[in-house]
Amino acid sequence: MSRSRDAVATSGLYSLLGSVGVKALLFVRSIAVARLIEPNEFGRFVLVATALGFLEAVSQPGLTAAIVQKDRVNQRELETAWTLMVLRGIALTGLFILVAPWIADALGQSDLTGLLRGMGLLFLVKGAASLSIHVRARSVELGPQVRTQLIGALVATVVAILASALLRTAWGMVIGLLAGAVVEAVGTYLVRGFRPRFRFARGELHGFLHFGRWYFATVFLEYLSTAGDDLVIGRRLGTAPLGSYGMAYRIGNTPTTEVSHVIGRVAFPALSRVDDHERRIDAYRRSLVVVVGLAAPIAALLVVLAQPLVLSLLGTEWKSAITPLAIMAVAGFLRAVFATGGPLFAAVGRPDLGAWMLVCRTALLFLGLALLLGRYGISGAAWASLISVVGMGPFWLHGLHRIRHAPRTMALTVIGRLPGAVATGILALAGSLVVDSNAWSVVFGLVAGSTAYVVWVAFADRALRTGIREILTRAGGAP
Repeated sequence: MSRSRDAVATSGLYSLLGSVGVKALLFVRSIAVARLIEPNEFGRFVLVATALGFLEAVSQPGLTAAIVQKDRVNQRELETAWTLMVLRGIALTGLFILVAPWIADALGQSDLTGLLRGMGLLFLVKGAASLSIHVRARSVELGPQVRTQLIGALVATVVAILASALLRTAWGMVIGLLAGAVVEAVGTYLVRGFRPRFRFARGELHGFLHFGRWYFATVFLEYLSTAGDDLVIGRRLGTAPLGSYGMAYRIGNTPTTEVSHVIGRVAFPALSRVDDHERRIDAYRRSLVVVVGLAAPIAALLVVLAQPLVLSLLGTEWKSAITPLAIMAVAGFLRAVFATGGPLFAAVGRPDLGAWMLVCRTALLFLGLALLLGRYGISGAAWASLISVVGMGPFWLHGLHRIRHAPRTMALTVIGRLPGAVATGILALAGSLVVDSNAWSVVFGLVAGSTAYVVWVAFADRALRTGIREILTRAGGAP
């Protein structure tokens, strides 16, 4: 039994580290490419990716999430779902290529037509992927999915950096994304669990589409609340400010919010299989402990090290991203916390509660942009983003109350992790002031802050240590 548990924990550690590896590669790719191209070119890529995300959001049927969530899925249903995804990919690629000139004009950047058409090919490639990794994820077996995504991300990163070094334009990122998507799609066919065959039976889609109604609303609102500011900034301020803002968003949000995404990938299938109410509350609380316990110190480090981090990694031409980065780090932490509600609400059959959180966030974001962008530029946009995320808090607590999941306990769980993050920030700031060099300030700050947090967890946060072991066990596929 002991060896079995050790094997499960090892598998879980592999899954989590693989997921973190994917996000780390995305982070490295953004930083490396930013050193090779100008903020204006990076802003062009952000604008094109945002337009692609809009079409993705408005056409998302939620089939892959439904495959993971449904109690039973038969071969006919999987074949029908795969056929629909392939047809959707073909249709969206054709549509994107056709309307690219009109999209470019609507964005106020008529020279984006070629980039838009290139990015549109992603729909075709991703739509052709097998569903086998999602079938395996039903039993919380995330290894195949993580391996496939990790290899795809590695190829995308290497190709994007090489292409950017040669071209010095936004095309480098586009080419990298296409290369990674092709490798990832091919990799899904090497995973056992499902062999696709064309089949279309409307009756088989009923269960999927019933679940997908609120999933579609959630995806669309998530898009508006996370990418709506990019559209507004690109249209009103241009691609150069958008490039700096986009980089600040990636650095400030990625390390924190991706923590919740990684944990959510483990928690969603697990929570969907838990029938006992009290056990689900405890499982969610443990997941929340890990999310906050990891995201809070990362956010603290980003806030206090924002200036030397930007200047050492990106260069002085990106200095306008410093203030937005510090603000985005706080927003990213809060988003990581509230985003844990999405998998929980979906698991208990109330995805509408997650959708209402995003309705509030979207409304506050666009209101904030209208009031702050013109006067404060991209720093005002960052404040608008932070305000919109703060507005999700009451809806998160309300949702927990509606499903009787102890909102007061969950709030205290979050607050209980904050002292360690504060200590991390203070020690990181002290360490960064030891030297004048920006690069060494980052190194000294990271070492001092990380050491302080490790000591804190080792001696003062038993719940976090226990929660990490629990998540590892779930990721390894324990029943």
